[in-house]
Amino acid sequence: HIDLLTLIPTVCIALFVLSLLIDLKSALNTRGGLFGMLRPGGCALRALGMTGSDAILKGHWWTILTATYLHGGLLHILFNVLWIRQLGPEVGNLYGSARYFIIFTAGGVVGFVLSNACTGAPTIGASGAIFGLFAALIVYGRWQGGHMMAMMTRQVWQWAILLFIFGF
Repeated sequence: HIDLLTLIPTVCIALFVLSLLIDLKSALNTRGGLFGMLRPGGCALRALGMTGSDAILKGHWWTILTATYLHGGLLHILFNVLWIRQLGPEVGNLYGSARYFIIFTAGGVVGFVLSNACTGAPTIGASGAIFGLFAALIVYGRWQGGHMMAMMTRQVWQWAILLFIFGF
């Protein structure tokens, strides 16, 4: 039995460490101070499945799946894993772990398809997947109705807006 609620953040962390190990020179670059360190290089991210219009044009369609698990720095992975660990168990409890995985994956794919359509720039991270988890909680709250669900839905909207603002 695979615990998908633990597997997703574990894969994100493992791929982050692997991306650092692939290009240690970039990972240990101190030009950006503390936040410049522990940033994977572009070559490592491309090798592991970063997406963007170039990758798609080369026929690397799978990158819209793999890029969700890649992160561009220590703060990036930290905040995304925190969101995944916060929202994932709740979505898993409400929908089941298999649907949680599908919602997470579909959210990531939709995010990257929209990003590629708007900018085409190389892209990584779980933001689209996290917004998919937010959407699942909002939809569930709307289905259930009632005062408690309305409060939960309002809280999730606030989190989603906060994450959207931080995204810029």
